[in-house]
Amino acid sequence: MFSSDTSHQYCGKQGNSAFEAVATVREAVAYDEITKTPLCIVSIDFSAAFDKISNSYLLAMLDAHGFTDWFLQRIMGMYDKTTSEVQINGLRFSLVPIHISIRQGCPLSMH
Repeated sequence: MFSSDTSHQYCGKQGNSAFEAVATVREAVAYDEITKTPLCIVSIDFSAAFDKISNSYLLAMLDAHGFTDWFLQRIMGMYDKTTSEVQINGLRFSLVPIHISIRQGCPLSMH
């Protein structure tokens, strides 16, 4: 459902403008009105969030803003048991659990 494809992200990408983002949203809304398809559009702006937003805080804020349990489960599915691995000169070190940050390339991030 979610991917690391950043082609639909506008903030922080050279050559993209707010006008393109608005046009994309308008096209999606028009398409969904014609096809009667359910639509969910999320636009989140976390300034310098990559190393500051805890996963539990992200979940609490989305919940406080009324997102459904179904949606919250999908978002947190991207972050549950997330790990990172360091490799230096071909030598891999043990996995490090990630409890804080928005992953770069994540649909919730701008990069």
